[in-house]
Amino acid sequence: MTEKLSDEMVELLLAPWRSSSQVTGLEGRIVAALEMYDHFYLDVAVTGGTQDANNQLAKALCGLTDDKEEVEEGENEEAIDDVDCKKEWEGEVEHSRVTTLEKGKLVSKEKITVKASDDNNDSPTDNQPMVLHPTIPNIRIWSVSSLDGQNHPIDHYDVLVVLTSEQHQEDLPGPIMELRKRDQPMVLVRAKQEQDLVQEKITGPCKTCAWERMRDRKMEIERKRLSTRAGGDMKAKQTLLDLWEIGATMTASLPELRKEAFCQFMVEVVRENRVPKLLRNTKQSLLSAGLKIGKVRQEDVDCHGDLFQSMDLINPPSRLLSALTALEHLRLDLGVLGQTGSGCSSLVNSLLGLKNTDQGASPTGVTETTIDVLGFPYPELPNVWLWDLPGMGRVGDLVPNDDKLPSIQPPTLPLSLPLFPLHPPCDVYILVSPIRLSLESVQLLQILSAQGRSCYLVISKADLIDEVAVEEVRRWSEETLCRIGLKQTTFLVSALHIGDLDLPKLQEALRGALASHRRAAFARYVVESLKTKVWGGKNLGDLCKLQ
Repeated sequence: MTEKLSDEMVELLLAPWRSSSQVTGLEGRIVAALEMYDHFYLDVAVTGGTQDANNQLAKALCGLTDDKEEVEEGENEEAIDDVDCKKEWEGEVEHSRVTTLEKGKLVSKEKITVKASDDNNDSPTDNQPMVLHPTIPNIRIWSVSSLDGQNHPIDHYDVLVVLTSEQHQEDLPGPIMELRKRDQPMVLVRAKQEQDLVQEKITGPCKTCAWERMRDRKMEIERKRLSTRAGGDMKAKQTLLDLWEIGATMTASLPELRKEAFCQFMVEVVRENRVPKLLRNTKQSLLSAGLKIGKVRQEDVDCHGDLFQSMDLINPPSRLLSALTALEHLRLDLGVLGQTGSGCSSLVNSLLGLKNTDQGASPTGVTETTIDVLGFPYPELPNVWLWDLPGMGRVGDLVPNDDKLPSIQPPTLPLSLPLFPLHPPCDVYILVSPIRLSLESVQLLQILSAQGRSCYLVISKADLIDEVAVEEVRRWSEETLCRIGLKQTTFLVSALHIGDLDLPKLQEALRGALASHRRAAFARYVVESLKTKVWGGKNLGDLCKLQ
């Protein structure tokens, strides 16, 4: 079994921790942060143009239009206009997500409900059209037309996609210029025509002051242009993307931008929480704003509120960012384990969608066939491997390696008790017991559960059970486990009747819990790697002696 991460990825993961001392409770905080990240939304503001121009840009950002081919523009207009985004924040907001597109037509939607906060103030995104990205999860694209007011909603977005032109890219509206100074992620897109752009209007109680600010900014822009012509060392203008290429460009960038935005969000929230409560403005806090617009979930904040009190993961922020990057490359290992002859190899083949006689299937037979660990990539699930582990209680373990000495030696341990720890260790186990629940399976389930490993219990060879007794076997198994404190769903399967019993339910359960299993496995891997490769025997007392 190879390493779960490449050497380069392990170095990237552990580098920010090289000077750290050992901490307690880190595994739980990593799981909490990853769970919160799974529900975190990246908010992209499309602005700078008229409402129609912004909508066209938002659709191009989602890949719903192709300016090169002019794909049925009238039908594409419906893709955004039909999205029901303008809901009041009095109770809840429904986000409609494009799920399937055929020839530019919106053919299905998925409703997502986000509860609003109890605050009576209007949300900064109220009445702003929004669409979820059709292919990248947790990406919200807002069409922002209004650029006026001191409390401008653009401040609440993570990425700006601004419609402009060669002549106006240095003369952007005031709120956008302010965010540009803060190094806000920004992409400039070339407008088709000047009429698509919206120029900043003079507003406010003192229009003379607003006019003077606009005049000063124009004079500063003109001074920079003259300095550039004179050979001054000025930064080159930002490249403008065309409407037809914005979709492909942002598709590659949005996942990384979401990671960075989440890390920045966590850093700022932890920083706010370190301010004494008497000096803290909870109504204007970043966390309150995030809850108000549905950027984070109230359930996550309630369950993992202590995450915002610790600096372990965000000091430096590269710790959390490298963890999010490494998580995508972690190999998740599913091990199938049981007594020899229980049908583990047949179950592996069924999960792979293979028959026992197919090429590439795990070998099966009437004798002890699986001697070495065999690994298979799980179909349709990236970075997930299914491992056929040798059966426990094999008679072949008692036979000496020397063929000249065929006599069987007496065992040193009872055959019913498996050797622990298991090698190689897997992240999730599928425990197989033929026909009915066995004592060995219960013992194994208890030990693995105590180690924090997730397990699935499978009753194999269910075709040998009378059809009337199938439910009785299931009920008896689950009640027996419940009496000893193990709440476990039991799946009855048969390699001869793949679709008739619980194999589809087992596959669905594995897919549904995949993200949770990956988070837990990754957190365990990080802590174990830190203990062996960074902390070692180092503790806080040793560090104090060195100072």
